[in-house]
Amino acid sequence: MGSQDYKAVTSALEKRYGDAHLQHVYQAQLRNRKQRFEETLQQYEADVFNLAYPTAPAEVIEQLSVSSFVDGLRDPEISLLIRLARHKTISEALAQALEIEAAKEASRFVINPYQGRDKKIKTTDGNLIDLLLELLQQFKNGQNLGRCTPNGGRKPIRCWTCSAEGHVRRRCPQNDSLQKAPGPSTRQLRQIRVYTQQNQDVKMRKTHTYLDD
Repeated sequence: MGSQDYKAVTSALEKRYGDAHLQHVYQAQLRNRKQRFEETLQQYEADVFNLAYPTAPAEVIEQLSVSSFVDGLRDPEISLLIRLARHKTISEALAQALEIEAAKEASRFVINPYQGRDKKIKTTDGNLIDLLLELLQQFKNGQNLGRCTPNGGRKPIRCWTCSAEGHVRRRCPQNDSLQKAPGPSTRQLRQIRVYTQQNQDVKMRKTHTYLDD
Protein backbone atom coordinates (compact mmCIF):
# COMPACT_ATOMS: atom_id res chain seq x y z
CA MET A 1 0.00 0.00 0.00
CA GLY A 2 1.42 3.35 -1.04
CA SER A 3 1.61 6.43 1.13
CA GLN A 4 -1.27 8.05 -0.72
CA ASP A 5 -3.48 5.02 -0.17
CA TYR A 6 -2.55 4.96 3.53
CA LYS A 7 -3.45 8.61 3.93
CA ALA A 8 -6.72 8.06 2.14
CA VAL A 9 -7.62 5.12 4.35
CA THR A 10 -6.59 7.03 7.48
CA SER A 11 -8.67 10.03 6.44
CA ALA A 12 -11.68 7.83 5.74
CA LEU A 13 -11.40 6.12 9.12
CA GLU A 14 -11.00 9.46 10.87
CA LYS A 15 -14.11 10.83 9.22
CA ARG A 16 -16.04 7.68 10.04
CA TYR A 17 -14.91 7.02 13.59
CA GLY A 18 -12.85 10.03 14.67
CA ASP A 19 -13.97 13.39 15.96
CA ALA A 20 -11.42 15.74 14.44
CA HIS A 21 -14.00 16.96 11.95
CA LEU A 22 -16.48 17.59 14.79
CA GLN A 23 -14.42 20.26 16.52
CA HIS A 24 -16.72 23.04 15.34
CA VAL A 25 -19.69 21.07 16.65
CA TYR A 26 -18.06 20.61 20.05
CA GLN A 27 -17.19 24.29 20.18
CA ALA A 28 -20.77 25.32 19.49
CA GLN A 29 -22.12 22.86 22.06
CA LEU A 30 -19.60 24.01 24.64
CA ARG A 31 -20.48 27.67 24.15
CA ASN A 32 -24.19 26.97 24.53
CA ARG A 33 -23.92 24.42 27.33
CA LYS A 34 -25.82 25.47 30.47
CA GLN A 35 -26.58 23.54 33.60
CA ARG A 36 -30.04 22.05 33.29
CA PHE A 37 -32.69 22.46 35.97
CA GLU A 38 -32.41 19.01 37.59
CA GLU A 39 -28.79 18.36 36.59
CA THR A 40 -26.30 17.90 39.40
CA LEU A 41 -22.98 19.69 39.47
CA GLN A 42 -21.13 16.42 38.90
CA GLN A 43 -23.16 15.56 35.79
CA TYR A 44 -22.75 19.05 34.43
CA GLU A 45 -18.98 19.08 35.03
CA ALA A 46 -18.48 15.71 33.30
CA ASP A 47 -20.38 16.78 30.19
CA VAL A 48 -18.53 20.10 29.96
CA PHE A 49 -15.17 18.35 30.21
CA ASN A 50 -16.14 15.89 27.46
CA LEU A 51 -17.16 18.73 25.17
CA ALA A 52 -13.79 20.46 25.54
CA TYR A 53 -11.52 20.07 22.56
CA PRO A 54 -10.09 16.53 22.80
CA THR A 55 -7.14 17.26 20.55
CA ALA A 56 -6.06 20.40 22.37
CA PRO A 57 -3.26 20.41 24.97
CA ALA A 58 -4.25 19.40 28.50
CA GLU A 59 -3.74 22.91 29.87
CA VAL A 60 -5.98 24.41 27.19
CA ILE A 61 -8.66 21.79 27.83
CA GLU A 62 -8.68 22.63 31.55
CA GLN A 63 -8.95 26.36 30.92
CA LEU A 64 -11.78 25.94 28.44
CA SER A 65 -13.56 23.50 30.74
CA VAL A 66 -13.34 25.80 33.77
CA SER A 67 -14.51 28.80 31.77
CA SER A 68 -17.48 26.96 30.26
CA PHE A 69 -18.33 25.34 33.61
CA VAL A 70 -18.52 28.72 35.35
CA ASP A 71 -20.46 30.38 32.55
CA GLY A 72 -23.13 27.70 32.52
CA LEU A 73 -23.76 27.32 36.25
CA ARG A 74 -27.44 27.64 37.10
CA ASP A 75 -26.90 29.42 40.43
CA PRO A 76 -25.57 32.97 39.86
CA GLU A 77 -24.07 33.19 43.37
CA ILE A 78 -22.07 29.99 42.93
CA SER A 79 -21.00 31.13 39.46
CA LEU A 80 -19.71 34.43 40.84
CA LEU A 81 -17.74 32.83 43.68
CA ILE A 82 -16.16 30.22 41.41
CA ARG A 83 -15.25 32.87 38.88
CA LEU A 84 -13.52 34.99 41.53
CA ALA A 85 -11.55 31.96 42.77
CA ARG A 86 -9.86 31.57 39.34
CA HIS A 87 -9.43 27.80 39.54
CA LYS A 88 -6.94 26.21 37.14
CA THR A 89 -8.72 22.86 36.87
CA ILE A 90 -12.35 21.95 36.51
CA SER A 91 -12.01 19.47 39.39
CA GLU A 92 -11.11 22.30 41.77
CA ALA A 93 -14.01 24.37 40.48
CA LEU A 94 -16.40 21.46 40.97
CA ALA A 95 -15.17 20.82 44.53
CA GLN A 96 -15.73 24.41 45.60
CA ALA A 97 -19.09 24.57 43.83
CA LEU A 98 -20.26 21.50 45.75
CA GLU A 99 -19.05 23.02 49.01
CA ILE A 100 -20.90 26.28 48.38
CA GLU A 101 -24.05 24.44 47.33
CA ALA A 102 -24.00 22.34 50.52
CA ALA A 103 -23.48 25.43 52.69
CA LYS A 104 -26.38 27.24 51.03
CA GLU A 105 -28.63 24.22 51.45
CA ALA A 106 -27.76 23.92 55.14
CA SER A 107 -28.35 27.62 55.79
CA ARG A 108 -31.93 27.32 54.57
CA PHE A 109 -32.81 25.21 57.64
CA VAL A 110 -31.30 27.58 60.23
CA ILE A 111 -34.08 29.08 62.36
CA ASN A 112 -33.70 32.52 63.85
CA PRO A 113 -34.15 31.97 67.61
CA TYR A 114 -35.66 35.41 68.10
CA GLN A 115 -38.06 34.94 65.23
CA GLY A 116 -39.13 31.56 66.59
CA ARG A 117 -39.63 33.05 70.07
CA ASP A 118 -41.83 35.85 68.73
CA LYS A 119 -43.91 33.38 66.77
CA LYS A 120 -44.32 31.16 69.82
CA ILE A 121 -45.48 34.05 71.94
CA LYS A 122 -48.07 35.08 69.38
CA THR A 123 -49.49 31.59 68.88
CA THR A 124 -49.35 29.94 72.31
CA ASP A 125 -49.47 32.83 74.77
CA GLY A 126 -51.62 35.23 72.80
CA ASN A 127 -54.46 35.33 75.31
CA LEU A 128 -52.19 35.93 78.29
CA ILE A 129 -50.16 38.62 76.55
CA ASP A 130 -53.30 40.39 75.37
CA LEU A 131 -54.73 40.37 78.86
CA LEU A 132 -51.48 41.58 80.40
CA LEU A 133 -51.28 44.49 77.97
CA GLU A 134 -54.88 45.38 78.71
CA LEU A 135 -54.30 45.35 82.46
CA LEU A 136 -51.16 47.43 82.16
CA GLN A 137 -52.97 49.94 79.98
CA GLN A 138 -55.73 50.23 82.57
CA PHE A 139 -53.11 50.64 85.25
CA LYS A 140 -51.49 53.50 83.34
CA ASN A 141 -54.82 55.19 82.62
CA GLY A 142 -56.55 54.90 85.95
CA GLN A 143 -54.74 52.83 88.55
CA ASN A 144 -51.77 55.14 89.24
CA LEU A 145 -51.35 57.70 92.01
CA GLY A 146 -54.37 59.97 92.44
CA ARG A 147 -56.86 57.33 91.34
CA CYS A 148 -56.52 54.95 94.24
CA THR A 149 -59.34 54.33 96.66
CA PRO A 150 -59.24 56.23 99.98
CA ASN A 151 -58.01 53.18 101.86
CA GLY A 152 -55.06 52.81 99.48
CA GLY A 153 -56.39 49.75 97.64
CA ARG A 154 -56.70 49.26 93.91
CA LYS A 155 -59.80 50.35 92.07
CA PRO A 156 -61.83 47.48 90.62
CA ILE A 157 -61.00 46.41 87.09
CA ARG A 158 -63.50 47.77 84.56
CA CYS A 159 -64.48 46.00 81.33
CA TRP A 160 -63.94 47.99 78.14
CA THR A 161 -66.86 46.25 76.43
CA CYS A 162 -69.77 46.54 78.88
CA SER A 163 -68.21 49.08 81.34
CA ALA A 164 -68.99 46.76 84.24
CA GLU A 165 -66.52 46.24 87.06
CA GLY A 166 -64.95 42.97 88.13
CA HIS A 167 -63.77 41.57 84.81
CA VAL A 168 -61.78 42.55 81.73
CA ARG A 169 -62.87 42.74 78.12
CA ARG A 170 -61.66 39.26 77.17
CA ARG A 171 -63.74 37.65 79.94
CA CYS A 172 -66.83 39.74 79.32
CA PRO A 173 -70.00 37.61 79.00
CA GLN A 174 -71.06 39.76 76.06
CA ASN A 175 -67.94 38.97 74.08
CA ASP A 176 -68.53 36.22 71.54
CA SER A 177 -64.80 35.61 71.20
CA LEU A 178 -64.80 34.17 74.72
CA GLN A 179 -66.31 30.98 73.34
CA LYS A 180 -63.70 30.70 70.59
CA ALA A 181 -60.51 31.26 72.55
CA PRO A 182 -60.22 30.33 76.26
CA GLY A 183 -58.83 33.00 78.51
CA PRO A 184 -55.96 32.62 80.94
CA SER A 185 -56.23 30.44 84.00
CA THR A 186 -56.90 31.67 87.53
CA ARG A 187 -53.23 31.20 88.36
CA GLN A 188 -52.20 33.37 85.41
CA LEU A 189 -54.66 36.09 86.46
CA ARG A 190 -53.28 36.00 90.00
CA GLN A 191 -49.73 36.41 88.70
CA ILE A 192 -50.74 39.37 86.56
CA ARG A 193 -52.55 41.06 89.46
CA VAL A 194 -49.51 40.58 91.71
CA TYR A 195 -47.29 42.06 89.01
CA THR A 196 -49.62 45.05 88.62
CA GLN A 197 -49.85 45.58 92.39
CA GLN A 198 -46.06 45.50 92.71
CA ASN A 199 -45.72 48.15 90.04
CA GLN A 200 -48.33 50.28 91.79
CA ASP A 201 -46.55 49.94 95.14
CA VAL A 202 -43.28 51.02 93.56
CA LYS A 203 -44.92 54.11 92.12
CA MET A 204 -46.51 54.90 95.51
CA ARG A 205 -43.16 54.62 97.32
CA LYS A 206 -41.48 56.86 94.77
CA THR A 207 -44.23 59.45 95.15
CA HIS A 208 -44.07 59.43 98.97
CA THR A 209 -40.29 59.79 98.81
CA TYR A 210 -40.64 62.77 96.51
CA LEU A 211 -43.23 64.43 98.83
CA ASP A 212 -41.12 63.79 101.94
CA ASP A 213 -38.14 65.49 100.30
